[in-house]
Amino acid sequence: MSWKDIETLSKFIKNTIKQEVTIINTNLGLDIYYVSPVDMKAFICKSFLLLHAIKGHKETDFNIISLASHQEIKQYLYHAYLHWTKMPLLLKSYLKSFVIQLNRDYLHNITINSLLFSVWYANLKQIRTRIGGQLDRKGIILMDTLQELYLDQNYNPLEKSFIKEALHESHHN
Repeated sequence: MSWKDIETLSKFIKNTIKQEVTIINTNLGLDIYYVSPVDMKAFICKSFLLLHAIKGHKETDFNIISLASHQEIKQYLYHAYLHWTKMPLLLKSYLKSFVIQLNRDYLHNITINSLLFSVWYANLKQIRTRIGGQLDRKGIILMDTLQELYLDQNYNPLEKSFIKEALHESHHN
């Protein structure tokens, strides 16, 4: 999906539901996150499909998954990441794209993006532990970058320096 189409879809959904909307377009597909007291899945799907109908696509051309809670998102992404650890280049590419897009749109969707940063970082940390810390050097650098971005977005400089100091390797047993 082109960036122009994503921007159009995002603005349309935001203006209609009057809530935060984050759209992440990666090499694996399109993720649309929103916070609303009302289930907007049908509306969002129809909006997405309307945009693609112009290009001749049908609903059956897409795999649409709806996750209704923070816990469902966390579980789904955990299993996806666990699967993707077998394909490190795919995981790195996905996460790099995710971080760039989330950072670009962070201030407009603080609630959603803070939630995604924390869920995605927690999942990657849990996976790193589960696979015995066997991420390669680039994977560790990516994890560190994700942590750095999360700290930048969620903490003031003083808090960030305290957290970084506490997490430093010299403080581990």
